Amino acid sequence: MLIGYTRISRHEQNQDLQLDTLTQAGCQTINTETMLGAKQHRFELEAARDVKEGV
Repeated sequence: MLIGYTRISRHEQNQDLQLDTLTQAGCQTINTETMLGAKQHRFELEAARDVKEGV
C-alpha cells in the first residue's frame, strides 16, 4: 500500500497539485497538513509513518 503526505504552510496555498501527483502515483492513503515552520510536530506525517511501519 502506498501512503502519501502533503504539507502546505498557509491556508491560502493549494495542495491540489500534490494531491493529484500522489493519487496518480497510486497512493491509497494521503495525509495532509497545513502548518507554519519547519520544526513543528507533524502529526499527519507521523501517522503516515506509523501506517507504513504497521504500528
